[in-house]
Amino acid sequence: MRISPVVGFIALLLDLLLINFAFLWSFNHVYLDLYWVTHFPFFNLLLYFNALWLMLSVAINPYRLRRMMRVTQITGITLLQFSVHAVLMGALYLFQPKPLWEPRFIGGIFLLAAPLLFVGKITFLYALRYFRLKGQGLVQVAVWGSGESVARILRFFDDFPEYGYRNNRLKLKPSSSLDERLREVETLNVEILFVDAASLSDHDLMELFEWADRHFVRVHLIAPFVQFSNMRLSIQYFEDIPVMIFQEIPLDDWRNRLFKRVFDVVGSLLVIFFLLSWMYPLFGLIIALQSKGPILFKQKRSGLNNQSFTCYKFRSMVVNAQSDLRQASDGDARITPFGRFLRRTSLDELPQFINVLVGDMSIVGPRPHMLKHTQAFSAQVDRFMTRHRIKPGITGLAQVRGYRGETPDAHDVSGRVRLDRFYVNNWTFLFDVKITLDTIRMIFRDFRRVNEEHSG
Repeated sequence: MRISPVVGFIALLLDLLLINFAFLWSFNHVYLDLYWVTHFPFFNLLLYFNALWLMLSVAINPYRLRRMMRVTQITGITLLQFSVHAVLMGALYLFQPKPLWEPRFIGGIFLLAAPLLFVGKITFLYALRYFRLKGQGLVQVAVWGSGESVARILRFFDDFPEYGYRNNRLKLKPSSSLDERLREVETLNVEILFVDAASLSDHDLMELFEWADRHFVRVHLIAPFVQFSNMRLSIQYFEDIPVMIFQEIPLDDWRNRLFKRVFDVVGSLLVIFFLLSWMYPLFGLIIALQSKGPILFKQKRSGLNNQSFTCYKFRSMVVNAQSDLRQASDGDARITPFGRFLRRTSLDELPQFINVLVGDMSIVGPRPHMLKHTQAFSAQVDRFMTRHRIKPGITGLAQVRGYRGETPDAHDVSGRVRLDRFYVNNWTFLFDVKITLDTIRMIFRDFRRVNEEHSG
């Protein structure tokens, strides 16, 4: 569903404000006095600069925002518009018979505009989500039907309130007639009605659409394809016949894998050089003083395509025979005092950047499980193995959404897997950046909590 056009217009005005600020700042920096305003094609260039941005806004349409668009998608479209704008401004400079301005003037504009647009866009989008969480700008929806597809739609509304869907829960039984259901929907004053397509006959569907037209309610059909949720789907029309097309996941594209691998290598080298280089001997000494055994805990875990690999962690427990059979839990007697600190601050995971560097893991991805748990959960949780289509990660969407630590039962694992599948199907480079930043913020929050408890 589209966001109000007013929101898109505000986003356009914000971008224009930021790029014009960059223009004026660079002009003032390069041409130090107002003499140049009259001896320089200032106003003509400013007009061209803004007209070009507006024309690209029409062509690329980055302000046609939808509720289900992620931050990474919107910033990616803005990046495309920014890049084309910069290229066309550079072309204007190159093709003039006698350049009338210095290259550093144009360069300064875009060097400043790039971070301004990025920060402005992120701030604007998160402000939208904040207002939705506060109950502003919500769209009223209702869902009817039964089955796994409907249950997952309902869970989605609960898991992602920032998208601004307020679910008005229907109280009628599934056996209620179509007229009874429609009368209740009328009392709820909903804008969008999500309907399980398999729950209605063709005749009832036609009546539903006729009713929706009369009452200005949009109908979204929930397709009965939950078994294919690990795949990306799209609709293509062959004349007037809609056909479901199964698509590859984003990381099946070698270019996306290359971007992700470069991010992993650069990120892991920075962590190894600046953190692990001095933390390893320091933590190793403390670990050795508190209990006998190796500094690193090594365990076989499930990786890409369910191939096992050796996962590294700082050892946080005493050496024991159950480490490959039983997960650590709150109050576990096997955990050492320093190990408890490592686990609460996630510092025990730092050696996994070695796994990232050698290619067994990624910085962001589904968390790897012990081989025993992979075997058990794959039999208990539907489509569990789809999370192994990509490399496991040190952190992931499930972790920043609150699914951390012990996985005590299949219900908890199911919640993780649902978010893991969402990540696999919707990966972008900026999505990885966002999850990484969320993880860093979460780690600092944990450090503050541990410090406050120690001080108390």
